[in-house]
Amino acid sequence: YLAARFGHQGRKKEECAGFWVQVSAKGVDVVGGSYMAGTPQLAKLRAHLVENQTAFERLCKRKPLRDAMGEVQGEKLKRVPRGWPADHPAGELLKHKQLYFRTQLPVKLATTPDLVKEVTRRFRLMTPFVTFLDDGLA
Repeated sequence: YLAARFGHQGRKKEECAGFWVQVSAKGVDVVGGSYMAGTPQLAKLRAHLVENQTAFERLCKRKPLRDAMGEVQGEKLKRVPRGWPADHPAGELLKHKQLYFRTQLPVKLATTPDLVKEVTRRFRLMTPFVTFLDDGLA
């Protein structure tokens, strides 16, 4: 496979949200969000999510984004992390260790001139989401 990651302002992957594209024999994966946040950054991101929960949920529910990318994904803890009440209103968000959108496009797209157009379109749709996460990680 061939993969590329595009971070924000040249920061390391654990310090920022970003975009990924991977071409393999299975398909073309297009991803945007936070995948490998370090512990300090994850704490900042969780605080940002709590402070801006409504804005975050609004971003994730945008129809063009959901039509192109599906639902928010990512590994989650079984419980609300230490330091937050178990019944916190944003408890489900706080459980996230990763937050990203991901879709897989057909492998046949990889050898066509439409590849760049389709990946770019999805990156543009995810940009407000990635920017929101990056604001919390900064």
